[in-house]
Amino acid sequence: TTILGLLPLAINWGEGGDMLQPMAIAVIGGLFFSLFVTLLLLPNLYYIFESDKKL
Repeated sequence: TTILGLLPLAINWGEGGDMLQPMAIAVIGGLFFSLFVTLLLLPNLYYIFESDKKL
């Protein structure tokens, strides 16, 4: 929902968009990166390291 809330700023709709657009793009990029790390990378790394211990 935060990403959807920042989309109007990233697209440069409304007043003050010129000044806030770079911040909105950076925040959206950070949220996508953290989403990737949290939901995909960390569980897979945990699975890889835990499966090595059981062998």
